[in-house]
Amino acid sequence: MAERKRGDLHPRKQLVKKIVKRGLLISGILLLAGGAFFAVFILRFVPFVSAPDYPPPGDKVEAYLQDLDYLESLPRYDKSFSEGQRKTNFLDFVHNLESRIDATLSPGKFEMMVARAVAIADNAHTNVSPEDRSARVNHLPVRFTWFKEGLFVLQATSAYRDLLGAHLDSVGGVPIDVATKKLLPYFGGSIRRSRFYVPLTIASPQLLQAVGLSASADIAELDFSLRNGSRVKYRIRALPEGQRQQQPRGYEMYKYGNVREDSVAWYALKTNETPPLFLRNPQKPFDRHFLRAQNLLYLRINTCEDAGAWSLSKYLRTVIKEVETRHPKFAVVDLRFNNGGSQALSELSESLPALLPDKGKIFVITSAETFSYGIAAAVLFKYFGHGKVLIAGEPVGDRLRFWANGGTSFILPNSRVSLRVWSGLEDYADGCWDWTKCFWFSPMFRRRGVGDLKPDFPVQLSFADYANGQDSVMEAILATIH
Repeated sequence: MAERKRGDLHPRKQLVKKIVKRGLLISGILLLAGGAFFAVFILRFVPFVSAPDYPPPGDKVEAYLQDLDYLESLPRYDKSFSEGQRKTNFLDFVHNLESRIDATLSPGKFEMMVARAVAIADNAHTNVSPEDRSARVNHLPVRFTWFKEGLFVLQATSAYRDLLGAHLDSVGGVPIDVATKKLLPYFGGSIRRSRFYVPLTIASPQLLQAVGLSASADIAELDFSLRNGSRVKYRIRALPEGQRQQQPRGYEMYKYGNVREDSVAWYALKTNETPPLFLRNPQKPFDRHFLRAQNLLYLRINTCEDAGAWSLSKYLRTVIKEVETRHPKFAVVDLRFNNGGSQALSELSESLPALLPDKGKIFVITSAETFSYGIAAAVLFKYFGHGKVLIAGEPVGDRLRFWANGGTSFILPNSRVSLRVWSGLEDYADGCWDWTKCFWFSPMFRRRGVGDLKPDFPVQLSFADYANGQDSVMEAILATIH
């Protein structure tokens, strides 16, 4: 055997040294590749919006013109304008607005002009937020919500408690159906989502005046049909400026019980009665009930992300364990108030169908408030359901092909009208296949799409059922099971 020289390493040590070197080299390459991928991902899907740089405006007209000049840059960042003639139509519209600016233009009118321009993107994510706008304008001491039969008053201050449960017939002498159609163009994308937000506009005299449905920016003229059948006319003045705040919508409006917001007490139509399942435990963003008689698990999920101290991932692990223990035959996943978040429901959508028996069914409830990754959750349940999943309720609040992802703020410098810009395409209908457009972590990226989410059981919550403490959608589901 050859004698090793002093300083030579033992063959085994030499091998270990080579492995360590190669491991470090591979790790370095992987880190560089990962860093490069992360950098490309950020550059591709996180728009970096240039801050506005204008001198202080000399007057209101100059302030408006600076805002519109900055607004012209929106298509640089928001990819929804890349389709068809949207960018050209948008710029033409904004240029036309610039020619109409004068000192008499009200902030509410300007706000709605901007909203109408942005809506040309025809993408439900790309809009001036009606919720944010509601905090910038005045609002009435009554609040409205959609039902199957139309628009009804569900909350009111003390002076207008007699209007609780009243149907809104007309606004400024214009029938509510006509007024609704007039408001739809101020929110782009799905008509269902635009209609969903109509109550927030009708609740503000400033906005009603801006769109020609009120002569006054402080008072709205409204016609109602009361619950006793009588018809009444009201001239309602907006709340004082100190009592204004962002207005609730959707689930917040249906909840039972009176509420107090700062110095304003709001009375609700429904107060002390036992609510239907979807309105129980409203302080919880996710809730579940097991109906033993029907061997059914009811699961309400109002968001696809953690909410305060509520961990969605932890909650869903508990749900899966309960399903494994109780062995329900049916499940209801209520997404009708789910406005999105993340892909947190991916695991549940894949595992729940497999845990139910062969003849079991999952009913996914949707509505116009089901949006963004709330829609993705419904899509994934249908994708993994293999015939076990049925959609109930109303159509979701967007098309299945839309631009999202990114969400960088875009704020006009003077009016502070704000929106967000979006850079990644989602296509749940046909699947998303184009690397240059599609969001790389989309649930349907390079997957076969689901076609549509048309309800198998089309049911809209009726005011009559709500007033009687019932849920029209769950009643239809339970009737189907029986």
